[in-house]
Amino acid sequence: MNKNFSNTYNEKVQNEILFFLYNQGCFGKYHYPIKGIQHKIIINGERVSSGDLKKAIKSLLKTGLVLRYKKLKNIHLNSHKKEKILEKIQYKLNQRLEF
Repeated sequence: MNKNFSNTYNEKVQNEILFFLYNQGCFGKYHYPIKGIQHKIIINGERVSSGDLKKAIKSLLKTGLVLRYKKLKNIHLNSHKKEKILEKIQYKLNQRLEF
C-alpha cells in the first residue's frame, strides 16, 4: 500500500470521526462509545476496520482534538479546540448545507 494513500485514508477517517461526534453533540460531558462509532463510519461505501479506527483515534488523541473517557472506551470532542475541529470538518459542513 502506498504511504501517501494511507495518510490520506487516515485523515479521511479522522475527519469522519470528528464530523460524526460533532453531529452527535459530543462536547464536554457528552461522550460516545468507540464500538458504536465503528459501525457508523463509512468511507467509499465500506465500513472502517477496527485497526484503522483505532489508529485514527490515537492520532486525534495526540493532537488533543478528541479526549477519552473511561480508558478509551468512550471519546468526546475537546471543547477548547472547537475552532480547529470546525476547520477540519468545514468541507463536510459545506457539503451538508448544499444538499
